[in-house]
Amino acid sequence: MRTLLLSVVLLSSSAFAAETAAFVNLVVEPNPALTEPVESLQKKFFAVAREKSGYTLALRPEAEDAVKKARITDFTQDTQLARVATNAGMKNAGYFTLQLALNDSFLIQGRVVAEDGKLLKSALISVPRNGEAVLDALGRAATKFFDVLNGTAVVEPLESDANANAKNPGGFSPPPLIYRPEEPRNPGTPLRIAGAVIGAGGIAATVTGVVLFATSGSIVTDGNGNVSIHDVGRVNEVRGQQGAALGALTAGVALAATGALMIALAPNAPVTAGVAPTADGALFAVGGSF
Repeated sequence: MRTLLLSVVLLSSSAFAAETAAFVNLVVEPNPALTEPVESLQKKFFAVAREKSGYTLALRPEAEDAVKKARITDFTQDTQLARVATNAGMKNAGYFTLQLALNDSFLIQGRVVAEDGKLLKSALISVPRNGEAVLDALGRAATKFFDVLNGTAVVEPLESDANANAKNPGGFSPPPLIYRPEEPRNPGTPLRIAGAVIGAGGIAATVTGVVLFATSGSIVTDGNGNVSIHDVGRVNEVRGQQGAALGALTAGVALAATGALMIALAPNAPVTAGVAPTADGALFAVGGSF
């Protein structure tokens, strides 16, 4: 009696010992016919996966966090995909792609690898949409996909598959999911911004000098180069304005050169500067990332 009871307990334990896995979010190839948001497609696929994949799945936020921690560059590599399982504390990891073909069929491709990088199973199926709503058709296609992936269903040649292959002789080549770490703030941005401000100020000063010189007028003299006593005040005014123009031009050139040097020495960063002449001199503006 004790032996029989022990056998029943062992059988029950094994029945509930499901394999664990972390599935990367479904990668969806852009297509105008896929009217539902990508997030909705991913949620629908994940819901079917939880029921039909045969794995106890990590929650989507946990899987997403594991992807970020893994810092993977190419999910088409089994050994790299396995890092997701390791970071999520799971035994396996899965990667899946979705494409809506020209013949209005869903092409789903994916694979599952163990935490040691060994490929466990993979599948590629084509399921006609048959005029269904996108989410309904995806649910049906995902169900068939996991049946095929787990070997509980056999993929039979379809007329739609033949048409799809004829239109796409190279076969379905899903885009790899690439993880790009968040770029740190560019340390050269402040220097470039300062250089742009100084340079733009220099250009504005130069424009102001040109305007002042152009509007200063001229001095009328006689044949001997003498100025009438009545024009002495005008002479002082013209010379004063021309002196201010020369000072503005000199300062403007120096500032513009300094700003250009600062920009050249700073790492690349998106900065723009513009100058526009006005009636009173010039107007300048600077824009960039801070």
